[in-house]
Amino acid sequence: MENQEINVQQPEEKNVKNQVLPGSQSAFILGILSVVFTLTTVIIGIILGIIAVVEGNKALKAYELNPSLYTKAEYSNANVGKILGWVSIGIGAAICLFIILIIIFAISFALPFAAFDSIHSITL
Repeated sequence: MENQEINVQQPEEKNVKNQVLPGSQSAFILGILSVVFTLTTVIIGIILGIIAVVEGNKALKAYELNPSLYTKAEYSNANVGKILGWVSIGIGAAICLFIILIIIFAISFALPFAAFDSIHSITL
């Protein structure tokens, strides 16, 4: 017999349930980092929170288009990242509002004394 090549084709396994949902891990990580950075540096935390919400929305839309391709854990990661992003935005907005109110209070408290000093120096 001559050398015969035997082509044995194995059936492809369609492992469609284990695909990674694009953007779910980044939304999750950015959501966690946004909360941490909101408590330390407010502006960076708010920016990371906005990015986490956008990434989470993209991932959730991709999951809704074809949920059979992705695992439920990937969906949960995207959802948690989105929620943490919104929490970070809310905390950051509250901190910014608090800082603005403190500045307004400090200015309004200092103005009467500054006006009194300028009037007092004119009369002397």
